[in-house]
Amino acid sequence: MTVIAELPGKPKRLIVSDTSDTITVPVAGGAQGVTVTLKDLRRVEKVVQVNVTTNPVVDVSPPQNISIDKNVVGMTLRFGAGTTLTTEVIAIGF
Repeated sequence: MTVIAELPGKPKRLIVSDTSDTITVPVAGGAQGVTVTLKDLRRVEKVVQVNVTTNPVVDVSPPQNISIDKNVVGMTLRFGAGTTLTTEVIAIGF
């Protein structure tokens, strides 16, 4: 996890980023559930940005069904073909 900034106020709120494990998408592509745990936060308040890196490069849908449970962010991504991916989430929390 990387702390990007500390916001003023109580409780101390942070803007942080963290990445998922590497995930393999089958050759045909399709929907893939992804979770990212922001390890140093107790609670995520808001997801600011999602970055997806694929190898080889393939078309990726915008994140869908984003949900937050304490310090875990889950989402669904759709792929046009098989690939490996890593997902980075930037979020605000405490």
